[in-house]
Amino acid sequence: MASKSALSYALKLLGVRDYFKNELFSKTAAKFGEVEASMAIEAIESYGWLNDEKTADNYIRIKLLSGYGPYYISGKLYEKGFSLSADEIIKKAEGAEIDLEAQIEKLAARYKGKSTGDLYKDRAKCMRFLMNRGYPLQLCDKILTKGDFFK
Repeated sequence: MASKSALSYALKLLGVRDYFKNELFSKTAAKFGEVEASMAIEAIESYGWLNDEKTADNYIRIKLLSGYGPYYISGKLYEKGFSLSADEIIKKAEGAEIDLEAQIEKLAARYKGKSTGDLYKDRAKCMRFLMNRGYPLQLCDKILTKGDFFK
């Protein structure tokens, strides 16, 4: 059985926000040691209060609605100890009825009408911005070609 203090600390952290198992373990282990943290995490899992899949779904939804793309989210999930490919994130976005194309159009609208006079440079700058946000090249190109962003 985990010490009461390690367990209460881990539960206090979960009360503030969702954590992935690895994140919660790291935070708890830093304060109470690996053995105590491991027992606390096991106890929390046995009650069903720690679910990486649900945490990932919530994280993906929030990040997608915040304007981040599947590649960015996939990388951040990997850093948190949860592996999910960009294609799987795209499928989850479709399941949650989040339109990635609309998100790209919304982000690309920042560049609409801010022409420097060089069509190629304007388009490239917008494309870099979208790709740094984690959107696929093909989808970005499709939206920028379809729209009247750089005419």
